[in-house]
Amino acid sequence: MLLSIITPIHGDSKYLPELWESVKNQTYHNWELVLVPNNGGNTHGIEKDPRVKVYPVENPKKSIGLVKRHACQNAKGEILVELDSDDLLTPTALEEIAKAFIDPTVSFAYSNFCEFYFDHPTLKDWESPRYDSAYGWRYRDYEWQGHKLNECLDFEPVPSSFAMIWFAPNHVRAWRTKDYWAVGGHNPDLEAVDDFDLELRTYLYGQFHHIDKCLYLYRINGQNQWIQKNKYIQETARNIADQYMDRIAYRWAELNGHKTINIQDIEHLNEKWDIPDNSVGIIKAWDRFNLCKDPIHIMSEIYRVLVPGGWLLSSTVSTTGNGAWMDPRNKSYWNEYSFEYYIDKTMAPFIGNNKIRFQEIRRKDYFPSQWHQDRNIHYVLFNGIALKDDMPRLPGQQKI
Repeated sequence: MLLSIITPIHGDSKYLPELWESVKNQTYHNWELVLVPNNGGNTHGIEKDPRVKVYPVENPKKSIGLVKRHACQNAKGEILVELDSDDLLTPTALEEIAKAFIDPTVSFAYSNFCEFYFDHPTLKDWESPRYDSAYGWRYRDYEWQGHKLNECLDFEPVPSSFAMIWFAPNHVRAWRTKDYWAVGGHNPDLEAVDDFDLELRTYLYGQFHHIDKCLYLYRINGQNQWIQKNKYIQETARNIADQYMDRIAYRWAELNGHKTINIQDIEHLNEKWDIPDNSVGIIKAWDRFNLCKDPIHIMSEIYRVLVPGGWLLSSTVSTTGNGAWMDPRNKSYWNEYSFEYYIDKTMAPFIGNNKIRFQEIRRKDYFPSQWHQDRNIHYVLFNGIALKDDMPRLPGQQKI
């Protein structure tokens, strides 16, 4: 199959010749390199090779989503492989990607990766960082041209990997072309987080495949987009994740054959539920916690019936504002801090909690609508994962 390597280039792109060497040295040979100079990026003459195609784009918005979409529109391959202009592929990268897509159900493939400092203003060339293991990061040694690097073992495609951009499937990233277009391709309006947004839509559509090998070397020189646009990336990624998170959790349950329950369908909330232990993938609790007289009982039952890694998706009227106090049906009272007793090891002992353990995915105070805002009726959203023994590694800090 033909693989199209997609590489936007900006300005001088002084590392492009190194990238070109890593592409030419691939063990897999059926590929094209699609370069997209963004407002005049330098191609360094590598387009003299017939396998290199150049499709310039004028991009007054400075939108990377627009540039990548333009590249994919001009690509001829069955598979689209992203390669940033300052990064490198390891020699077997394309071969491993081609193997992954032999399975016709795979829509998206990604690999392990190494990060390394180079031309950084304060850090030594070829030093390779590690992120804190308390957040789920794992590494093994990797050697590249005499340099000892840290290979990051990327996370499996579970919903918590999509809650924050740092944990989402990383480089190398490759899409089956027909599936890329089926989910709408890159959003041309996004200045960053374009791949994150596309990955979320792809997960709702098709199958992910993790290649447990280092296929990508990511250069950190202090000019990287995630450094230059950090505030925009953080805020936009969080907003995008919030739009998709419920659907992604339900997609995970579907892929794994887990039952889902709406708490409104449980008749006797304040008694032990007639549901087996470890049997439910998702419990949705909308406007119900406040009607329960015993919060600890409710959280205990939810935890009991959820499978390891199962999801609680909840939204409850909050004591912040007028809502909790105005409804005469309310039997218990909740706000953002009520959930800390189930996620924070320093808070859990105050309620004798030695078994209910959730990993927080999202917790926030918000207005569900303008009607609620006009009346100062706040809600608290809490999405969390049931942490149990013998469950897969999850990204993010596990506090209990």
